[in-house]
Amino acid sequence: MLGILLALQVNNFNQDRKDNKKEQQILNQLKIDFSTNLAQLEQKIANRMKIIRAANRIFDYIDKGASVSEDSLYLQLSIFIGAPTFKPIENNLINSGDIL
Repeated sequence: MLGILLALQVNNFNQDRKDNKKEQQILNQLKIDFSTNLAQLEQKIANRMKIIRAANRIFDYIDKGASVSEDSLYLQLSIFIGAPTFKPIENNLINSGDIL
């Protein structure tokens, strides 16, 4: 009887150790994914700010009626037309069954 209880304890200990290792792997992967997504999001925000500045310059060109070189106008329009998208990294933890 004591041998069975000891074997169960060893088995539980081993399973807990495996679960803890898997949990650490999942948490590390989530940290990497979130860091990557944050960096991408910050870059997209900076791009949006450039678009806003370009739009403001175009409005200034229109409002002031000053002569502007075509190159300057085309440069601002090319920035303004840009449409940065945010494509976050999607992990498969839910589909894998690792997270319930």
